[in-house]
Amino acid sequence: MSQILIYSRPGKNQVNASVEILIEKLAEIGHYTEHTHSTNWARIFLNPYHLVHLFVEQLPLTVNELFFISLAKTLGKPTLLSLFNSYPKQTKPLSSVVCPDALTLSQTNHFQYYRDWICSKSVLPLFPEIKPPTGGSVSLRKEKLSYLIPIEKNLEEAFQYKTDHEIYFDARLLLKQQSSTNLRKQWNLFLKEQKIHPLSHLILSEDKCRELLKDENLCVVLASPRMKHTEFTSWLEKSLNRGHVIFLNEFQATGFSHAWTSGQNCQVLASHHWPKSLNHFFTSDIDLSNCQSHFKNSELTEPLVNELSRLYAKILRQNTTLISADSVKMKS
Repeated sequence: MSQILIYSRPGKNQVNASVEILIEKLAEIGHYTEHTHSTNWARIFLNPYHLVHLFVEQLPLTVNELFFISLAKTLGKPTLLSLFNSYPKQTKPLSSVVCPDALTLSQTNHFQYYRDWICSKSVLPLFPEIKPPTGGSVSLRKEKLSYLIPIEKNLEEAFQYKTDHEIYFDARLLLKQQSSTNLRKQWNLFLKEQKIHPLSHLILSEDKCRELLKDENLCVVLASPRMKHTEFTSWLEKSLNRGHVIFLNEFQATGFSHAWTSGQNCQVLASHHWPKSLNHFFTSDIDLSNCQSHFKNSELTEPLVNELSRLYAKILRQNTTLISADSVKMKS
């Protein structure tokens, strides 16, 4: 099978954790891999790699990473770039010298940002590190479902939800701009002015969030299109196989399209105007008692690893065809 050099940026992060899972799965189907955090050009010269695969959380690529791709292409080694967080303003096309032979993205709607990139494109999300399924519903303190919704920009986001369900709003991201004291003052004022339902609770600590995920029967709402894929994956790690129901949007579901089934192991909301879609769900009285998000690791990863292996074979075959074509053969 193929000998693959895998590069990812250094540090303890979601991407590197996922890469380690992927390397283990690739070994199971016969691929030999080496993992590096260095763009040392000598490594490519001195080792007989068939393919170079770069994993990057988001653009832009560094100068060294661009040179790494260019060098691999110059030496006739196909390159594959995996991106996970995509933004329209960061996706201008690369020149043919540094454009990879294939590009993977975390969900299908991101393809539109890269339509000018001349390369094969496929879907490859991050692999969450999840615990094995419990075999049934977790023994929880409450029979009634509560909702856990991350807040991304400001506390006023809580105004848009119209329900009598108990809702926990995770506002830890807002602590980057404001103190917990100011956030709690604003929240209490909103409660006094009845701008939010009295069964709405503000969460500002990691310990409280962990306690909720451990002890409560939750619908974890991750459907915001603004949520980074790395954050989405982190939430999956905390929530899967613990008796909770994952709410995600239709595009997030394309990352593991073979696994998610709305109404059976998750609830899929419309991506556009998703709070409206959630409010509509609140009034529908759909029974979620048998809709917990349970998966085995192999259910999520194996189909995608097999698809990735086919992509490797495709770009290797394309590269071999180009090198052996009559138009590039040396004439005596």
